[in-house]
Amino acid sequence: MNTNPFHLRTALTRAAVVATGAGAVALSVVGAPAASASPQDDLWRMINDRHVAAGCAPYGGSQALVDTAVSIAKTMVNPPGGIAGNGRVPADSMLAGRGYHVTSWGEADYIINGQGSPQAALDFWMNNPTRDIFPNCNNRDLATAVWIQNGKWAAVALAASPGGTPAAPPIVR
Repeated sequence: MNTNPFHLRTALTRAAVVATGAGAVALSVVGAPAASASPQDDLWRMINDRHVAAGCAPYGGSQALVDTAVSIAKTMVNPPGGIAGNGRVPADSMLAGRGYHVTSWGEADYIINGQGSPQAALDFWMNNPTRDIFPNCNNRDLATAVWIQNGKWAAVALAASPGGTPAAPPIVR
């Protein structure tokens, strides 16, 4: 059984849906988490269970995915300029900047004012186009992150497969 999380689509895909929704808490998962100890562990397990139920191999993991998921969740709670979602680099560019070049990927975002939960995030994603991310067997790795700050609860799930070709550097003439 592969214990490293994250799989996604053959085509590059970004399916991000944000629900409106102090002192910071950052949570993330690399690989299959041990016994449930945190919201991100529970979220990882619930997503992996759906992935496996669809006939896919269990997710693996990547530190680049975890770092990106945490960065996105943190930005959702503390958006630059106070405008939710604006000002952040798309996940595929963030991953490439960390050396993880994707052949397939998907992103699910959830933010709510007040208390959130892994189940609420998953329910939201399953009722939106993000539901197509989790049964996609082309994504081999998964990372989840939860960031709680300023009365907001944000969750991010990134599923992807590495192996894309890095972009060529620009030609200077």
